[in-house]
Amino acid sequence: MLKTSPAYSYLASATNEAEMQSIFQTHLTRLWGRPVAIENFHIPRVIPKREGKFLVQYRFSTVDEDGSQPRIFFGRLLSPADMIPAYAKEPNAFFVSDIRLVVPIFPFDSKLKMLAQFFDSASGPRLLQPLAGAIGLNGTAQLAKVEVLGYRLERRGTLSVSVQERTRTVSLVAKLVRPEKAAGLFEELQALEKNGFGATSDNNIRVPHPLAVTPEGVLWLEAVFDLSLHDLVGTGPYVSACRSTGLVLQRLHRAKLPNLPTFSVEEAQAQLKTLALETAQIYPVLRESIEGVWQQLETRTPAVAEKETVLVHRDFYDKQLLVGANRITLLDTDTLALGDPAVDVGNFLAHLVLRGKQNALPEKTTGEARANFLEAYRSCQQVGVSEAFQKRTVWWEAATLLRLACLYSLRPRWKKLALPLLEQSEKNLRGEDYA
Repeated sequence: MLKTSPAYSYLASATNEAEMQSIFQTHLTRLWGRPVAIENFHIPRVIPKREGKFLVQYRFSTVDEDGSQPRIFFGRLLSPADMIPAYAKEPNAFFVSDIRLVVPIFPFDSKLKMLAQFFDSASGPRLLQPLAGAIGLNGTAQLAKVEVLGYRLERRGTLSVSVQERTRTVSLVAKLVRPEKAAGLFEELQALEKNGFGATSDNNIRVPHPLAVTPEGVLWLEAVFDLSLHDLVGTGPYVSACRSTGLVLQRLHRAKLPNLPTFSVEEAQAQLKTLALETAQIYPVLRESIEGVWQQLETRTPAVAEKETVLVHRDFYDKQLLVGANRITLLDTDTLALGDPAVDVGNFLAHLVLRGKQNALPEKTTGEARANFLEAYRSCQQVGVSEAFQKRTVWWEAATLLRLACLYSLRPRWKKLALPLLEQSEKNLRGEDYA
């Protein structure tokens, strides 16, 4: 088990599951004025926010006389110099002063104010009003059930929403984002549908159909109930699904969308350097390996000509793809930009390595998954498969493995993967184990 540097003792405490379960039970009992039992407490992820600041995700269930209720909270771990947020001492949050941890009580979110309304039954008719024209809901529609599919404090939330209208039940997805971003993301989804990702596209490659958008930052989308590629890891359909994934990425890189930002190698390097340096400070035992990989990446920085840049996803991996019997759906296109296509290829391949280590998959399985993905992706002559492109793919895969090693070192149940991921990154840069 990795040992945290003494300078990061607050982080060590905030990620101690037994200690934090006790703290949550004490504070929630006090705030809610009744005994609160907590079960299945775990910490799925820790997100570094630079300069000694972190977001820590806590998942657990509260148990009372009405049964068990799943919960998802984010705690904000402040640096010694940070001001304590004003809401920290109000009923919608608690503050653990010993470790400078502020925990908003979900669904309160100071920057996603609409989130709380989805858990207030009285808000249902107003929230659903934008859907009247999109799917014909009328004034009798009510929120019947709301479940959290994904959530990031102050940035975004994805909710599964069941709507009851007299004898009709409709399932939808509500994506909550910063209000200033909502209209642009809605327009991007519409543009993707016109660029080969609509419901009637070839090979049934698509994005969730956008239904409506509100100025408050709510995107209403069709609900897609297929399993993600991540859910298929280790099952029979997994390898063939990786081939379909290659076709999805091939089509994305050929699509044309206007007014996109540029994502450069230099920007990626700067982000990675900050993460690598902080991880080396948190875990001194990893410093030598992290510095070794970083130095090799820095000396091999790839050059990308402007004519080679295409539409890229920037976060393309198995959880972003839903695989059905006759369709495949691409999710979370919020990060679209113009950049090196190798960034998406390398990112996906690095996640194949990660899943293989997480699930102890046979090398044959991961090798076949990798080969199927690459073969499908390269099948279009419009996508470059030059030696330069392959070298850039090796670089991006190695860079992603370094990033994953740093991020997973912060996840209590996956710390053991940090060193193997770093070792694999070094192997790739030496030209080993690359198909």
